[in-house]
Amino acid sequence: MGNYSITYAIYNPRWVYGVDEKLLKIGSSEIAPEDYEQYMHGSIFCPKCFTPLSRNPSKKNISKNAKTT
Repeated sequence: MGNYSITYAIYNPRWVYGVDEKLLKIGSSEIAPEDYEQYMHGSIFCPKCFTPLSRNPSKKNISKNAKTT
């Protein structure tokens, strides 16, 4: 496993940011950074503050300068 700033995200494609946070965890999955897939974009959230997360670069596990993302 790489050196990630967030160890996991909450993935829930049915939840909408800003709606009752208690509903986010219903039907959600914990996703490790190395398990992120492009189709999850817009549906991954911080497990602590429930804000949307993004991945940079969004399509690769390794950035151009060879750091794990």
